Amino acid sequence: MSMRLIKMLFGAGLVVSLLSACGTTRPRVNTEVAQATQIQRDQSVASQANFHLRGRIAIKNGADGGSGRFDWTQKGDQIRFELSAPLSNQTWRLEGEPGSYTLTDSKGAPQQSDDARQLIYAASGWTIPMQELRYWVRGARAKSANAEEAQLSFDATGRLSVLKQNGWTVNYERYSDASDGALPIKLRAFKGEAQVKVIVQSWDQ
Repeated sequence: MSMRLIKMLFGAGLVVSLLSACGTTRPRVNTEVAQATQIQRDQSVASQANFHLRGRIAIKNGADGGSGRFDWTQKGDQIRFELSAPLSNQTWRLEGEPGSYTLTDSKGAPQQSDDARQLIYAASGWTIPMQELRYWVRGARAKSANAEEAQLSFDATGRLSVLKQNGWTVNYERYSDASDGALPIKLRAFKGEAQVKVIVQSWDQ
C-alpha cells in the first residue's frame, strides 16, 4: 500500500470520527442564565396567582393507588379542586384557603381541616401536596421559607427538568409549545412511597 493511499485513508477516518463526535455532542445549558430565568418565573407565578386547569392525575402510595380527572380553579389563595375517580365512582371537592379547607365527597358529607393534604388523604388515601403543587404545576418553586434551598436541574433548552423541594422530587417530562411561554403539561412528583403524576389537558391563566 502506498504512503499516499495510507494518508488518504487516515484523513478520511479522521473526518468521519470528527463528524461522529459532533453528532453526539449534547448542547450544554448556561446554568446562570437558566437560574436567572427561573427566578423570574418564580416571581411571575407568585404574582399571578389565578389559574384554571383540567387534566388527569394518578397517585400511588406504595402498593395502593388510583387515578382520575381533576378540575382546578385557583384565585389567589382560594382553591376549588374537584377530583373524580371513574373506576370507584367517587368524587371529592376541596374548597377554601390556607388554614380553612372543606372537603365534600360524593355523598355530600363535608369535612373540615386547616390542612388540605390531610383532608384528601383521610377521604381517599391519596397523598397530594396541594400547597406545593399549585406552584409546581406552573414550573415554579413553591413559595415557602426554604424556597431558596430547593435543588434545580435544567434541560438543554434551559427549562426546569428536575425540582427537589420539601422532600419531594418533581420530574418535568413535557412542556406545552405555547409561543407566549411554555407551561408544564406532564410531571411526576415523588416522596418515599408517594407518587403523583399530573397530565394537564387544558390551561387558562
